[in-house]
Amino acid sequence: MYYGKKDIDLSAARNDEEFKVNTDNISVEYCDATAAVYARLGDRRAPQIDLRKISEIRLTGHEQKIYLTHSAQSGKTLSLLLGGEALFKPNFTNYQLAIISDNTALTALEAQTPLRATAASDAAFRVTTTATTYKRTIIQALTNAAVMGDATAQYIEITAGTSIILDYSINPAQLYFKNKTAGSNTVINVMGWA
Repeated sequence: MYYGKKDIDLSAARNDEEFKVNTDNISVEYCDATAAVYARLGDRRAPQIDLRKISEIRLTGHEQKIYLTHSAQSGKTLSLLLGGEALFKPNFTNYQLAIISDNTALTALEAQTPLRATAASDAAFRVTTTATTYKRTIIQALTNAAVMGDATAQYIEITAGTSIILDYSINPAQLYFKNKTAGSNTVINVMGWA
């Protein structure tokens, strides 16, 4: 259930401008920006996420602020729906993402053997072809940056040495990865709770 809406005029440029959201779920309802609109979650040092490519974000308790950066885009608007206990579901056709974290999130799964794959070329690849369901998934780029998405396209960037947490049910066989930089073969770990 949504309980609030925040409309943000993109006409004036912003550089890590702080917005308090006081919620744990954000949905990008509308964004007609013609250039990137970046958000950082909880900290100005966090990685940037392009809100034109992500429509659902689930925040952890300490991330009650977002920081927006974008160029001046006259007449353009970003509309955010702010939810309470709602759990937003992914739609990888639109390249959605729950939350970005650093590698400290991996400590809970240290004993688990991850699904691992190394790019053999610049083509998209999967870490598994076996269908299963993970309720929560941690994806890590061990070496060299990668991009992630579905079989059609990969747009979500994973910087080398960092992780992405998908905090909802997914089938890891539907995730596709490829090298962010041609010729720099990435190594991907995928770990999850069944």
